[in-house]
Amino acid sequence: GPFASRLPSPAPPRCVPLAMAAGHVAVFGGRGFVGSMVTRELCGRGVNVLNIARSTPTAQPPPGVTFACGDALDPSSYRQHLKGARAVVISIGAEPWKFLSTPEKAVVANGDTNSRIIEVAKEEHVPRVVLVNATMPAWCPKGYKQGKEQAEAAAQD
Repeated sequence: GPFASRLPSPAPPRCVPLAMAAGHVAVFGGRGFVGSMVTRELCGRGVNVLNIARSTPTAQPPPGVTFACGDALDPSSYRQHLKGARAVVISIGAEPWKFLSTPEKAVVANGDTNSRIIEVAKEEHVPRVVLVNATMPAWCPKGYKQGKEQAEAAAQD
């Protein structure tokens, strides 16, 4: 409007580029489809990434990526890797059809795993947790849906 030129312009936002922020980003599921894309994007921005998985890959990790072993259900296997992390990205779980006959296993694979990581991240004072989750269509199997909702509730707590 006519008075816009009289208003002071807002100060530019104060952002710290990801590459300059202290600490690393721990990625659970960084070798999977979504997690590998997250890892690639973070590395492209100069971020040090620590991929945590149940086993180490046989291939050489890309520059900026370190691999560590850890089982999401066993916090003692990865707690030390969250110390000093500036963020945790969780991109793990099982496909909806994998445990159709055993919904309790789907809850463990999609709920308990994610919830446990979130709990440990809170205990280690990691300032940011990013949970990659899924939408729940009407056909979604009970155990899968229950596990994903459990993880989402833990992330929102």
